[in-house]
Amino acid sequence: MPKNNIVLIGFMGSGKTTLGKMLADKKSMAWIDTDAEIEERAGMTIPHIFAEYGESYFRRLEAYIISDVSERALPAVIATGGGAVLNRANMDALARKGRIYYLDWPWEELCQHIRESGPRPLWDFDAPDPEARIQSLLVQRAPLYRRACDQVIDCAGRTPDAIAGEILEDYGRAEGGHMKTIAVIHGVNLNFIGIRETSVYGSQTLAEINRGIERHAEEIGCAVVFFQSNSEGEIIDFIQKCWQERVDGIVINPGAHTHTSYAIRDALAGVSIPAVEVHLSNIHKREAFRRRSVVAPVCVGQICGLGPLGYCLALNALTKDMP
Repeated sequence: MPKNNIVLIGFMGSGKTTLGKMLADKKSMAWIDTDAEIEERAGMTIPHIFAEYGESYFRRLEAYIISDVSERALPAVIATGGGAVLNRANMDALARKGRIYYLDWPWEELCQHIRESGPRPLWDFDAPDPEARIQSLLVQRAPLYRRACDQVIDCAGRTPDAIAGEILEDYGRAEGGHMKTIAVIHGVNLNFIGIRETSVYGSQTLAEINRGIERHAEEIGCAVVFFQSNSEGEIIDFIQKCWQERVDGIVINPGAHTHTSYAIRDALAGVSIPAVEVHLSNIHKREAFRRRSVVAPVCVGQICGLGPLGYCLALNALTKDMP
């Protein structure tokens, strides 16, 4: 499977956060700091988690967060905590959709970075010979970092710009460096698919349809992100978000908004992202008002009447090089 994410691993103080933000900005990718995600979910700082619940609890929470962020559809730069490598399952999850870079620093420089950055759970400024503690931990973990990564980045004496440049050069060369991301937008009343007029729309629920789309996306090597809303404004906000996050294509079933929403039409035209309009039923065989789409003229195509298969065919079209 193509690898969309850039994953940064390394010892505490190796600059994963600073470098990750820089890479995310340069590549217009989402930015995820797993430590920050842990603190947000737990509602407390990592030092507090260690003090209150201990390291084993923290590691369980870390594994859950890493599993979650690794499966997100949009391409991201992901920075991990220094001890994430201790759990092989963490690295396996990150490797599935990401190219992993180990930021390799001499321990003397790491000690300096750690002193400058402030308190950390496994660093005690008042302990005797804290540098020896750093060196001991690094000796234990360095082989794990090297085994888990796709590329070792020698950071000794280098600036963040130089390190970022090497990572981006490697990422660009890597086979499958870019997996297309397609947004699948389900419009008004589609949350009731499987309940609503099953003779017309079929008995599959929206969740079942989405699982089928995900399986097909994996087969053809693209990523999908799903959105459903009964609100015209929320659909427009999401279309604009697709532009902000550099989504490669949009599959949209606007539901009844197909026939009336000039606002959704204008949003699609405004972002200039290739889009395919999909309908489960054949709208051209139904009531007269359903045969007219105000959205289709700003899409590259329309697929209707083929049920959930239409979404998969739309993915096929959008993962090709569109004119």
